[in-house]
Amino acid sequence: MHQYRDPNRADAQLCARALAIRLNNRAWDLIEREHRSIAETDEMLDAAHAARELWAIATGSRSNIERLRAHQAVACAHYRAGHREAALHAARLADIEERSLSRGVTQFDHVMTMVAMHLAALLNFGAPSNDVLMDMVEHLGREARRQRVVAAHFMQREGRGDRGRDAHDRELHRVGESVREQAAHQ
Repeated sequence: MHQYRDPNRADAQLCARALAIRLNNRAWDLIEREHRSIAETDEMLDAAHAARELWAIATGSRSNIERLRAHQAVACAHYRAGHREAALHAARLADIEERSLSRGVTQFDHVMTMVAMHLAALLNFGAPSNDVLMDMVEHLGREARRQRVVAAHFMQREGRGDRGRDAHDRELHRVGESVREQAAHQ
């Protein structure tokens, strides 16, 4: 028997995914700005929240790696907006989401959840120690380099290039810089 698949649902998922990606990128562009207008702060928060909800539509699930990353973005957006309770709530959602996922969570995801929790704690409870967080970022750098060497060896053996390396390096550098910047402002 042929199973019916609603073409409108598939279209909605594709549209939701495209919008989630654009809104997530916009949210991070605004999160990373040193200064934002009130309108840009509102846009940052709206983009982060909308992306989080769109990932549920795009994936057909309320629990997935994209939602984890969206919770992290929402937490960072609220931190940058100075919203204590909302930053803590979103960081806790990221932590819960990370713990519920059985696969797909990378070390980078784990560090980003820790960053979200750290920033929320900074807003709510004062200046916690950066030592554990900085150790995790440094370990992420070492682990990423090790994984890249293994991946490069495999890709070379298989006759493929290492195309994702530059993007991964930029993202790793961005997280490290963000954490160092937050530590410098304490």
